[in-house]
Amino acid sequence: MSIGQTVARGQVTFTGTNELSNRLLSLCAAAKENSTKHGMWTRFLQMLQKISRIARRYRFVKRVARRRMWVLMPQKKSSRLNSLSRLGICAAFGLVSAATHADRFGVQVGGGVADRDIKKTDLGVVWDPGLNWWEIGGFHFTLLGEGHVSYWHSTEDNAVNPNIWEFGITPVVRFVKSAGYFRPFIEAGIGVRLLSHTRITNDFTVSTAFQFADMVGVGMIFGEKRNYQAGFRFQHVSNGGIKEPNPGINFSQLYLQYSF
Repeated sequence: MSIGQTVARGQVTFTGTNELSNRLLSLCAAAKENSTKHGMWTRFLQMLQKISRIARRYRFVKRVARRRMWVLMPQKKSSRLNSLSRLGICAAFGLVSAATHADRFGVQVGGGVADRDIKKTDLGVVWDPGLNWWEIGGFHFTLLGEGHVSYWHSTEDNAVNPNIWEFGITPVVRFVKSAGYFRPFIEAGIGVRLLSHTRITNDFTVSTAFQFADMVGVGMIFGEKRNYQAGFRFQHVSNGGIKEPNPGINFSQLYLQYSF
């Protein structure tokens, strides 16, 4: 029996002619296979450990970034929606000028005349909430609210109700000069009115106690604190076709106002 052994490049190979040689060769092959499998498993475990370490480092960096640089992180969906809603609100209110002032109130006294010998005395309360927008060439738009109590008196001979009371409110849009001691303006408004009587003379009636009051006017605000105001208004009062007859009444009015 002879056994030959050859060592080449780290590999061991047995050669022989008898049964013992064959068994030794089988054992060497099995040992070689197990060694190869064991090495592959070891390398796989090492790779998993490296991946785990990288993941832990990534999570740590992400936590630090969220704490210290949260403004740079992507926002949640709800946060984005909230931001968009806030942006929309800001854009809507951006129409309002930054030069708005605090609420002001005023007292207005006026008088006017109409056809059919009707004369009117008017007392008004004015609310200026300070809503200014659309600055154009040194002028801007502003919104006012007015409440009125008026007294009508007719001097016609056939007057049935010569004395009539009028109550109403009117929102007014005004285009006014933005600066200066004298500030001219133009204005317009559409309001509603309630009348104490609908028939004025035997042949003249406005049909309904509820009336619309359309107005256009011009005027001037003056004073260092814009306390004083004077103006002229043309006013049309009618029921808007709710009931016939609907003749309507046209008033030409002058008024003075003092604002607090």
